[in-house]
Order: sequence, then structure tokens, then C-alpha cells
Amino acid sequence: MSENKFINVDVNAKSKDVKGSIFSIISNPIFVSFLIVIIAAAAIFGIVVVTRPAKLPQASTVEKTFGQKDNANVIIETYEDFLCPGCKAFNPVFDQVLDKYKDKSVKIVYNHFLIHGNPAKLAAEASEYAFDHGKFLEYKNVLFTQQGQKVFNIDNLVQFGKDLGLDEKDMRTQLEGAKYESRVDQDNQRGIDLGVNSTPTVFINGKKVDGKPFVDSNGGQQYSVPDIDDMTTAIDAALAFSASSI
Repeated sequence: MSENKFINVDVNAKSKDVKGSIFSIISNPIFVSFLIVIIAAAAIFGIVVVTRPAKLPQASTVEKTFGQKDNANVIIETYEDFLCPGCKAFNPVFDQVLDKYKDKSVKIVYNHFLIHGNPAKLAAEASEYAFDHGKFLEYKNVLFTQQGQKVFNIDNLVQFGKDLGLDEKDMRTQLEGAKYESRVDQDNQRGIDLGVNSTPTVFINGKKVDGKPFVDSNGGQQYSVPDIDDMTTAIDAALAFSASSI
């Protein structure tokens, strides 16, 4: 028992010494000044971290833009897959919007978002070749018309281009060399960064447009597809808002 008492007394004594040492340190003016500097630096660093703007999704190096390309008040972004039945249903709406707002401050940006694997990716790459040669809209319409009718392989994709007056030999060379693969990948990654998980997906000034249910008559799968009324309502609201903000 006495041994335990001696131990307790010794520990208590050491505890008092430690507390006294700590008190003397934290009451030292130099330490206090140093602590203030550290806290201030931490606070400033924290503010920098919190207020740093989020990294915006990287756009494709070559955007497929239509309508008013410069300084448009309304920017429509679509994310589509050439083998998606819902995108085929949306295709006439895309063209109607392009025509209806051709004289308005509206820009449409078409993006690839791959749902249906390699054939869809190859078709997307072929459409990029068509874009570079001024035939994207026509080629897009051909692809949606041929969806489910012909396999999207290089032979057929080149034939579609040839029918539109594109250089058959050059187009084949570019597709076989995967010249446009990186563009398609950039579109796809931008969609992922924006949270796109289905096609078609449409944004107007960054806000997703809700569509109406569309059921594929072949596979029975349901899609959400904006119709011309959905698009007109959203676009007109965005134009009105931009006008009121001037």
C-alpha cells in the first residue's frame, strides 16, 4: 500500500511540473504571437480552398455549334447517341428548334454521349468527318434514318458520306486511322462531368430540360424526349430572362 502511495505522490508532482511548463509556454508572448500567425494563415488558406471555383467540364476542342455561334444569350447543349431510339425521336425537334430560332440569340451545341458501344462511337467519328466538311446536319439525319436498318460499320458509314458528296477514299482513311476518336471522347467526358447518364439529354443555359415519355416500338425501352413544346417553353423563358437582365 505504501508503495502505491509513493507512486501517486510522484505522479502528481510530475503532473504539476508538466502543467506548470505548459502554462509558462502558452503564456509566453512569443508563442502567442506565433500561434496567432499560424491560425491566421490557416484561416486564409481555408478561405482560398473554399472559394476556389469548381473546375468546369472541358468542352471539345471542336464544338459542333449551330445558330448564333457568337455571344448567344441562350445556349442549348444536346447529348446524343446515333443508335439511341430516343435520340432518333428527338432529331426532328432538334431541326425544328434550329429553324425556329435561327434569327434569335440562340446557339445549339451537339455533343456525343455513347450508350450503344463501338458502332455508335464509329458513327460519331464519321459525323465528325462530315462536320469538318460542312455536312454534319445532313449526315446526322442520314444516320438516324438508317438506325436499325444498316449496321454502322466503316463500309456503310463511308457509303452514307459518299451519297452526300463526301470524299469516299479520304473518309475511309480518316476513320480507319481513328482521327476523330479524341473529339468524340471529349464530348463523352464532358457529358459525364455534367452528370449525363442517358440520351437524349438537353441543357438550356445549364438547366436540364425534362421531356415526355417515349417508348421504343422495337425494344420497348422508355426514354425521356423533349418535344417542340418543351423546348419552346424553355427557350422562350431563357430569352425573356436574358432580356430582363440587360
